[in-house]
Amino acid sequence: MTLAEFHEKLTPEQLELSLYIDKLFLDIAGVSRKIRYRVPFYDYNKWICYLNPQSHNHFELCFLDGKALSKTHPELQIKGRKMVAGLLLDAKSDLDIPLILSIFDTARLQQEP
Repeated sequence: MTLAEFHEKLTPEQLELSLYIDKLFLDIAGVSRKIRYRVPFYDYNKWICYLNPQSHNHFELCFLDGKALSKTHPELQIKGRKMVAGLLLDAKSDLDIPLILSIFDTARLQQEP
């Protein structure tokens, strides 16, 4: 699946949010995006997070090492998962960009040698 095919499946609100998050992360030096399992994954040295579409114009921004990240960022929801924790994003409401970037930065810095 390509990014364009992923975008075709989104509502207009989800598409706008997806494009915004994509630019936000790709503007960070060393971060790349690749479609895996039909969703965009954002990598630094290894996988950091992915953007998982949900119903009702939502996305879940899922962090692969989310369980560990949830200790410093309790906003992340584990939902019974062993490693992944996520942050629910509503395409129709304001995003907490400083929080998103803080979690992303913490995850990225954990990958530093």
